[in-house]
Amino acid sequence: MSQVPRLVFRSEQQGAPRLGRASAGFIVLPARMLDRMGKAVLIAVLLFSQLHLLSIPASAQWALRVSPATIDLLVHRGETVGTLINAANTGDARVTVRVYPMDFRIGKGGAFSFSEPGDESYSCATWLNIDPAEFELLPGETRGVEVAVSVPPEVEPGGHYGALLFETMPGQREMGSPVTSTTRIASLFYVTIPGVTDADVFTGVEIVSVPVPRWVRGAPVELGVVVHNTGNVHLVAAGKAYLTGFWGRKIGEVGLGETVVLPQSERAMRGTWEGTLFLERVKAKVVVGYFDERGELVNEAAMMSFWVVSWQAVGVLGGSIVVCAYLLWRRKRRRGGAVAAVFGPRIRRR
Repeated sequence: MSQVPRLVFRSEQQGAPRLGRASAGFIVLPARMLDRMGKAVLIAVLLFSQLHLLSIPASAQWALRVSPATIDLLVHRGETVGTLINAANTGDARVTVRVYPMDFRIGKGGAFSFSEPGDESYSCATWLNIDPAEFELLPGETRGVEVAVSVPPEVEPGGHYGALLFETMPGQREMGSPVTSTTRIASLFYVTIPGVTDADVFTGVEIVSVPVPRWVRGAPVELGVVVHNTGNVHLVAAGKAYLTGFWGRKIGEVGLGETVVLPQSERAMRGTWEGTLFLERVKAKVVVGYFDERGELVNEAAMMSFWVVSWQAVGVLGGSIVVCAYLLWRRKRRRGGAVAAVFGPRIRRR
């Protein structure tokens, strides 16, 4: 039985064979040729892997869209009002959707948190009747979900709130497709219940704080305001800061945005000032506006101030202090020399 030749590495020394068969059944190859063969094999492997990846088909994906995102209703006690929410699948794979009510609250920073229906004192989640509560959407299909808001005959006037969550149900995973994930999209309900008199529903805003820095070295400067809704119905508050410098000189305005504030809760609004100053004490007048229960615009204001001390101002002040100290030192030294010149001879005579 003949021996099968094997490839071995052999250093290229002077006198070594370039290519040939050794007596022991080995094929001796020089190191340079082995390097070239290794590079060629590596390139071939990379090209094959790229072609293999390109040949794998992309897995189908679904994309859920819900509209409208917010629903604002005025419903009397004992009445039932219907509305429609559309759910659309904009992807290329079918998906199963489940719809259910939840309570929600909005944190000071704008973060939403959800809880079981009836957990919040102003909940209306138990009033929401859904049809259908579960359905399937084909790619490109849109389906309407009918919602009946049934208000109990005995309920406190003011604002009541809830949410409908549209949750995708994980289906059977096909071979080669990625692991399915669950998505929840909320549609928020803001329901106002009128009272017997206009005084039963009221709004109010209190400015809790105006967080501004004591001093800054320059732009950007973060400004903000925290407001508290003292009423029993939600409202939309908008804020703006008016900046003035020395002698009432107008510096600029900063919009703080607008936000929805639920009853007996706080929300923060923020903005950024991009102005450029050298050295100045800036006064910030923050104005928060909202519409009351009669639809009239109401403004609340608060004053704060901060210093702008730029690096250039720090350098100028530091240099001025050094120069003044040097001049005082020289003046004191000259005066000391003059006193010694006047009284020195008299001291020597004694």
